[in-house]
Amino acid sequence: MSDLDLNYGGLLYWDRTLPLYLGQVAPAGVSLDYTVHESAPALFEKQIQDQPYAISEMSASSFLVLVGRGDDRFVGLPIYVSRNFRQGQVYVAAGSGIAEPADLRGKRVGVLEYQMTAALWIRAFLQHDYGVGPEEIKWQTGGLTTPQWQERLAVELPPGVSLERIPPGSTLEGMLESGELDALVTAQPPRAFRADHDGPIRRLFPDYEVVERDYFQRTGLF
Repeated sequence: MSDLDLNYGGLLYWDRTLPLYLGQVAPAGVSLDYTVHESAPALFEKQIQDQPYAISEMSASSFLVLVGRGDDRFVGLPIYVSRNFRQGQVYVAAGSGIAEPADLRGKRVGVLEYQMTAALWIRAFLQHDYGVGPEEIKWQTGGLTTPQWQERLAVELPPGVSLERIPPGSTLEGMLESGELDALVTAQPPRAFRADHDGPIRRLFPDYEVVERDYFQRTGLF
């Protein structure tokens, strides 16, 4: 009996998927074609729009949007190849006057995609732990490091939520560094960020590991 041919779209995580990519671990009865993508957003957009892979990593939040619309093209499996706490992924401009979450009210906050899972978790803890609702923030969206940008999936925002495109030719990181944005939600540190906080960008929670540990102890969520 011949093996089942399956193609897989994913990224490489050293401790979780690299052995699968190298063939050191092989699923029984399966001939696996592993296609590596350079970024998660690019993979999610391609899979949602074109479905080239029988199996792929998928944005949890985008998957929930599809399920909520009755779109049953994908079956979600609870296999978490990548997960992180998100309190350390809110960055603020040094001159923004933002010292605590409450200071985000009325501020311009950049986000690559409003629907991305990291942003969903961040909006959740801002609202439930600090009382800052998503409708109290002026959300700005666009390219993170390059002006080119395309949303993977059109979403209808809740009433009262403001989301605007940044000017053509601008980037979220550039606008944060110049002070045109007050804060940025991103899964990777901005290039101008320095861990010693001696620069134009710093974390909203400098002691984010303490905040994340407290969050886990209170909620049990990771």
